[in-house]
Amino acid sequence: PKGYSTVAYLSATGEVTATKAFYAGTKDAAVPQLVHLTASVSDQAGNAKSPIALTANNAVLFYTITADALSAGSHTVSVSNGNGTTISGSVTAVAETATTFAVAFPADATERTYTLSIPGYNAVAKSGKALTAGKVANISTTVTVNPNAPLSGVFSVSSTQTVKFAKGNLTRESSKWAFLSNSWEYNTSPANDNKVNTTDGAQHFQWGTVFQSASSGESDVVEGIATDLGSGWRGLSLAEWRYLLGYDGNNSGVQASKRTVSWHYYAKISGASVGTRDKRYLLIFPDSFNDSDWNATTMGTVPTSFDAVDDNSIAYTEDNFMAMQSAGIVILPAAGYRDSSWDDVGNRGRYWSSTSLSSTSAYGLFFDSSDVGMVSYYKTNRYFPVRLVQNNN
Repeated sequence: PKGYSTVAYLSATGEVTATKAFYAGTKDAAVPQLVHLTASVSDQAGNAKSPIALTANNAVLFYTITADALSAGSHTVSVSNGNGTTISGSVTAVAETATTFAVAFPADATERTYTLSIPGYNAVAKSGKALTAGKVANISTTVTVNPNAPLSGVFSVSSTQTVKFAKGNLTRESSKWAFLSNSWEYNTSPANDNKVNTTDGAQHFQWGTVFQSASSGESDVVEGIATDLGSGWRGLSLAEWRYLLGYDGNNSGVQASKRTVSWHYYAKISGASVGTRDKRYLLIFPDSFNDSDWNATTMGTVPTSFDAVDDNSIAYTEDNFMAMQSAGIVILPAAGYRDSSWDDVGNRGRYWSSTSLSSTSAYGLFFDSSDVGMVSYYKTNRYFPVRLVQNNN
């Protein structure tokens, strides 16, 4: 103002919103950035003046995740306050070192439950925290690997929807739903793979067993899946399978993507147990996977499209398949099916979609050495494997 001999400049770090309330660093550095206790003041010459006290509106939750809890590398972490606000950010974990980060929430006298979520790990909830403005709530916790976490690859199944695949085929163990541990595994003794709920280890199901609800007169096992595996799991529809694969005579053309024709007929495991040797698999590549992402050192020879020349074609090891899986590639084994007897085990693949055609038939994925497409099958007495997905967006 006129008549004053000194001009002062106010320096603050900016407002804190749900998108700016995350800090991956030390507690001392987090507090001034997230709480806004003071603002510094200087004159034109840069000389420090008395700071201006700001009213703190936020409190800090400072998380310490114990050593070895997170695998080394970058992780997305989110904290929800149970009142409609979720704050997310990225942390970089170092092997054998505790991982720390901070989030800011408005002061709140209510003792809420704050839930920490990290993809691939079990969520951790801490309750009973009443937040005081300007104060820090220290939370030390350990996260455990989520055994039912989806694979990392992201796949478009429509122009607006992306999904992540379950790590393995659906199965039944000790009267509970489960996923097989790896994308390429399946029951190598199908004679023992009987109807669901009658024999533990079942990996092939009638359409109604997995995708029909209680209103249809069958047991509502979909709710059982959510109880045992977590919410959000579902089967791809007919349209979604077609969009994903792009290789289907009923789909009006082929998508221009590496994943569209990536069936490699003799993608077999060599040097493994007899039960899994020389079996066939369908490889499906994530949206973001490029030719340059194929690591021949760890994944083996680059697969060619529809290679069904002879049994001397490419053979992969379990280590190769593990590297593919880590890169987000989905591996669907040709697990065969059961009708009146077992057929096509290790040679052809059939997987149920969630789309019913009529009261007696439903659609399923079919693949062999020369074709990939969607086919209608009778619901009764047809037992196919199932690979579930979760919505990514």
